[in-house]
Amino acid sequence: MVHGRESYWKALTSAMIRRSQERAEEKGLEHSITLEYLREDIYPETDKPMCPYCERPMKTIRGPFTRSSPTLDKVKPKLGYIEGNVIVACNGCNHFKNDTESSEEMRMKIKIAKTMLKKLLEVENNPTIILHERKKKA
Repeated sequence: MVHGRESYWKALTSAMIRRSQERAEEKGLEHSITLEYLREDIYPETDKPMCPYCERPMKTIRGPFTRSSPTLDKVKPKLGYIEGNVIVACNGCNHFKNDTESSEEMRMKIKIAKTMLKKLLEVENNPTIILHERKKKA
């Protein structure tokens, strides 16, 4: 492990705990996750950490906060930051999931995302497509 990456990982995991404690306090949620639990059980130091949702690599070097930056996600948001209810996921997936509580809510989000993707691909493949045309006033 490169020393710079190790120090980044230590700073990142400390920041994740600190931010999750602040969010838990703001929202009145339970918080019992420790730094040791985070580092040893759910986000051990590795060269290539992968997001459990999208299975893409998460950022492992210092730099601006991006879609691939690792974040602490509550699987069921109302349960809070407790053992068995948190994972480390990329910022993009965590943001997409947001406060989704049920599989039905997630199915709806996925359906909407698929429709959006289909429209984006149509526009990319045919730039002359107009998705919405204003009606002219008579």
